Amino acid sequence: MASRLIDKPRLDVEFDAHFKDKPARPPELAAKMAGAAGDSPVRRRELVDLVSSCQDTQGLVIRHLAGNVEAALAGLEARLEALEARKALTFAGPYDITKRYRANDVVQRNGGLWVCLVSTAESPGQSAHWREIARCR
Repeated sequence: MASRLIDKPRLDVEFDAHFKDKPARPPELAAKMAGAAGDSPVRRRELVDLVSSCQDTQGLVIRHLAGNVEAALAGLEARLEALEARKALTFAGPYDITKRYRANDVVQRNGGLWVCLVSTAESPGQSAHWREIARCR
């Protein structure tokens, strides 16, 4: 699933565009860290650069994934709506010659299950208005 959510070429382009004009580190944070007692200002600066770069990269990847997840969900929601709009089959019991059946009604007749394709009063197996969907042996 993850491989479908990450568009590597597009992410590379977004990554390059995002970091093209960025400074190597946030100057105010580097100054605060360099002023802390006990550690070398150079080492602190390297750590700040690394943390800042990781945070920027995480944000970029998360935004990229969020956009792809939204697109995938929109497609799934459309498919779900189409499936829910379909009329379900309705079991109408044994075939009764006196009844009129509607599309998607299912009846039992002569050891088979038949689905009605269009509204009809004709008998299953003797009309193109019916399709056998199961047979008991």
